Amino acid sequence: MSYLNPITALSAQDNMGGLYQIKVCRKADIVSIPAPADGTIFGNAIFKPGAAFISFDVTLDTARMQRQDQLTREGNTRRNSLPFTLPKGRASIEAILKKMVDDEFIVLFFENGAQKMFGQLHAPVQFTYSHDTGRKVADLNAYECRFFYDGPDNVFFYSGTAGNPPVGAAPAVVRLNGTPVASLQGGQILDITSEYGIQYFQLTT
Repeated sequence: MSYLNPITALSAQDNMGGLYQIKVCRKADIVSIPAPADGTIFGNAIFKPGAAFISFDVTLDTARMQRQDQLTREGNTRRNSLPFTLPKGRASIEAILKKMVDDEFIVLFFENGAQKMFGQLHAPVQFTYSHDTGRKVADLNAYECRFFYDGPDNVFFYSGTAGNPPVGAAPAVVRLNGTPVASLQGGQILDITSEYGIQYFQLTT
């Protein structure tokens, strides 16, 4: 089960007037993607069981695709970058972003009303972010994020769907004597091995 979860705005004010949505999936959660033809990927990406593209609500007018040609000894390559801003510092978001830094992704975004795919299984994109709380109340408390890739062009029009994210249980927090020791998403399992038998436990909601 992927650690990715939808990232949504807390309110309209958290997005400075609007929403712009991108969709993200781990490379490891995709089985295959049809080969592009004439700049377009026709058909659907095939996902592993329980996987799909996950929606991120980002601050309006911050997400943009930047593509720059680079001439190298190996020929022409592209430096592709998709920067965006996630509003509000939240522990749930930070936990996801920290894991994303060490992972690889395929991203869907819209450009002039057309859906495009950023990344391929042989050329996935990477992720980086920073956090700025701001010095004044009016400053934007936000995460500055970026998907990036250097190499042969890996941005194509995409005619397929994003798949259907599984509907699972709400995240659970595991506590030991009142101290949080783990957090679980729907479908995840926590195994406890101990020399002592457990005779009493309490569930709270």
